[in-house]
Amino acid sequence: MIQRFLEAWHGAPVTNLALLGAGAWSRAYRFEVAGSAYVIRWSQFADNFERDAYAIRYASRDLPVPQMTALGEAHGSYYAISPFVEGAFFEDLAMGDLEATIPSLLRLLRALRRVDLSETHGFGFWDRQGIAAYPTWRAFVLDDKNDSPGSLIIGWRAKLEASSMGTINYDTLRAELVDTMERVPDIRGLVHSDLLNRNVLATPGRITALLDWGSSFYGDPLYDIAWFVFYEPWYPHFGAINLARQLLDDYRADPLADQREIDARLRCCLLDIGIGSIAYNAFIENWANGEEAASYTLSLLG
Repeated sequence: MIQRFLEAWHGAPVTNLALLGAGAWSRAYRFEVAGSAYVIRWSQFADNFERDAYAIRYASRDLPVPQMTALGEAHGSYYAISPFVEGAFFEDLAMGDLEATIPSLLRLLRALRRVDLSETHGFGFWDRQGIAAYPTWRAFVLDDKNDSPGSLIIGWRAKLEASSMGTINYDTLRAELVDTMERVPDIRGLVHSDLLNRNVLATPGRITALLDWGSSFYGDPLYDIAWFVFYEPWYPHFGAINLARQLLDDYRADPLADQREIDARLRCCLLDIGIGSIAYNAFIENWANGEEAASYTLSLLG
């Protein structure tokens, strides 16, 4: 079906069609037409692709957002077509290649922090017009795990309540999050929020593509670094080179980065990532991972 669709759309033979990978919400295929390589992604949800299309306006040498050649609907699903970009997933790089690529990652994070958001407004997940619904960072952080319109994990709380895991650990962490947010200022930047899920492509020494803006929101730029801090135990090669520490040090050294209440802000981000993991794993009913996320996040409270 996919090959027939692509050949009809391009009006030319399609070769070397192959599955690249599948995530929670989409599947991606590589294909070639007239000697050029492309990627088509299919999903039941249009908004992720619409965010990708909007994010292209932020593309630069240090923020390599791939162009999009088509966006539409067919066969009951939504699709997006982009040029194929060479590169391995950042988290899969060998140690030497990883170290060589850190300067490019630092430039990418700085470029994210410098994106001009003057034509947008609000905090939280933004729509295809760059508009987000929440008036403050606090309002978004304390509400985005609820069954809000547009959520892809509606019903997770009921599943958690009915499970043997229960809600005690979640509620403990959320109470700590509420308390921590009292010390956190409203800081509004562009946050990708999914840099460690096979969404960053790199060749040795250079990041070649930043993919999938489906989790992106307006909020504290420290959030993107917090992902590396939170998940470093799952990536021993990151820990071996103190990657998270390097990212934090670069943030502190950035003259344009907001330096207010960094410790409280980082704690807030880590707590939010942890309870988000509990919510997601409750939604998919992966109780082993949910318990692990709760235990690990509790250990960060110190």
